[in-house]
Amino acid sequence: MQTSFQNDCSYEEYHSNKLWRQASLKKCPVHSDGQCRLERHGIYERYDPDGRNKTRIARFICRRDEGAVTNSLLPQFFAARHPGTLQEFEGQVAAAEKLGAGKATEQLRSSQSNG
Repeated sequence: MQTSFQNDCSYEEYHSNKLWRQASLKKCPVHSDGQCRLERHGIYERYDPDGRNKTRIARFICRRDEGAVTNSLLPQFFAARHPGTLQEFEGQVAAAEKLGAGKATEQLRSSQSNG
């Protein structure tokens, strides 16, 4: 599960200031009654927007029930479940919407077969 890490910084600020160390969850996003045992659960690495370096994303775990639920705090500038930044992803979606579904699909297939 991913939760947005609410901050107004750029990738560069996040990475250079190691802001994943300051990330915190006040309450479990799964259980709203506050009866969880929410703990830090390490980090995972994710490529930066240009794909050359990696940065870190804070993880938390809820140990309330027999099964544990993990949650990562994804900085606002990253797109969830997609590489790159949210701004880049939104730009790609807007461009595809302008082209229309047929042309966008054609262009995507062409770029995948050539790359």
